[in-house]
Amino acid sequence: MHLVELNPDLLLVIAEFLSLKDVAQLTRTCRLLYDTLIHMLLTIRPVYLDRASVIPFCQFMQIGRRPEERTRDLTPFLKRISLRLSPVNNSISTFEATQVFNDIVRHCAQHLVSISIHHVSEGYRPEELRFTFSVPLPCLQEVHLYDVRDDYQYALVDVGPQLHLIELYGSTYYTWIENPGPVLDPVPILSRHRSTVTILKLWNVLLTADHGDPFPAVRKLVLANFSVKDNETAWSPLLIRLFPNVEHIYLWTIRTRDVSSLPDSLDLRDPSTRSIADGLRYRAKAWQAEHGTWKNGLRYLHVDSAITLYCLGLSCHVSRVDLHRGSCSLAVDTMALADCRPRCVQFEITSDSDSDLSKTDGKNMPALMHAIARTPSVVNLIWDFGNHGRCYPDLQNILVDIVDPLLRATAVSHVVLRLTDIRDQYRFFGRPLWDATSTPRADDESLELPEVLDILRRDNTKLQRVFIHYSYDAVRAWEERDGGTGPKTHWKELDSGRVREIMKAEGLADHSR
Repeated sequence: MHLVELNPDLLLVIAEFLSLKDVAQLTRTCRLLYDTLIHMLLTIRPVYLDRASVIPFCQFMQIGRRPEERTRDLTPFLKRISLRLSPVNNSISTFEATQVFNDIVRHCAQHLVSISIHHVSEGYRPEELRFTFSVPLPCLQEVHLYDVRDDYQYALVDVGPQLHLIELYGSTYYTWIENPGPVLDPVPILSRHRSTVTILKLWNVLLTADHGDPFPAVRKLVLANFSVKDNETAWSPLLIRLFPNVEHIYLWTIRTRDVSSLPDSLDLRDPSTRSIADGLRYRAKAWQAEHGTWKNGLRYLHVDSAITLYCLGLSCHVSRVDLHRGSCSLAVDTMALADCRPRCVQFEITSDSDSDLSKTDGKNMPALMHAIARTPSVVNLIWDFGNHGRCYPDLQNILVDIVDPLLRATAVSHVVLRLTDIRDQYRFFGRPLWDATSTPRADDESLELPEVLDILRRDNTKLQRVFIHYSYDAVRAWEERDGGTGPKTHWKELDSGRVREIMKAEGLADHSR
């Protein structure tokens, strides 16, 4: 049977497994495939335009033609569009590109769900950007604006209340010249959507304590490279006041008013800088004691280091904490985790310098692992090798010398090892993990267990399940078969459906996407 003889529904299913380039090539082969698949070029992913491609795309959409001259109407299929205004060879001017992009937005306004504009300050004056969003956009749910300044405060004032995701990337032009650090105050731009936006992503921004009304609808907050206007203001009180109902928080590079990076600028071995961290922590604790904290706690918190977590001085429960690295102080790591009493901790040792080795019971172990062992609330542990595991000469010895002894002293019942680097898989198992049977029989006694499981399971009476996350969503997992608190000697591998179910229930799923 020839491809064109298949039912159109089957063609659509087949096309879902193809790349965007392959679908585009198929549409050029014949009229049938063109008519069947052309809309997928607009729906598989956002349409990315630049100054060289915006006019050809406008022609492709047949914008500007009279209705009787159009051979097709693709506007219902264009949901997500992105414009990048950086210079491109043989491209039109920035002014022309923005005018054509405005025509596309107005032509497809009834169906657009997401609009992204990069290099805003290069192509739009504040009144021009407001004009772009002044057209009725009844389905618009997401706006992403990059390189924005304070004078764009009215850009989104005409957008309807259905907007639920806003991403603002503050202008970085002044970062390296006159006034280093974040310069965008995002609240005036967002004020029209205080009660509706649920996901907020802010980059290169400056927050202040006198912003007035909070954002009660925000459930997911991403803050990167941000600072506070007043150095005497601790970070967590500001976040609690502005986002009282947030559940997921991602924090990268918290800065002081002089824009030095908080984790990088505080060497806790120096008493003077340790006092700075202690002061921030004390002010945060004192404010929460008087005014309260997040009443339901947080479901997820990502911070770049244990120093940041320590300075936040949280007084609420956090279900899961993700750390990139610990500090150089066992006491700081321990107190940081004790503040939020996490049920699940994910951490990554990125280099030898990040694993300040302290002597405990005659063994060299990272301070952060000691802190986890001292935190009784932690029952789930995720160790992310990332792309840095190869900096250690023998990863198995790390498990033997560091993880296994400390697990015996904890209540950890679930361990996840992220080994997405194929070189680490070879070092652990001698082969990539995807060569293994994906759905083994539960009663297969001859199933060969990986050596890492043998290391983790011995004498760890609380351990119930071990997961090895080795490629994107690919995970293999083993479960203790007999129950009880004795040594783990009988294990079975779980099928993929059961693995996904357990990881979701235990809060072990990947939150990075």
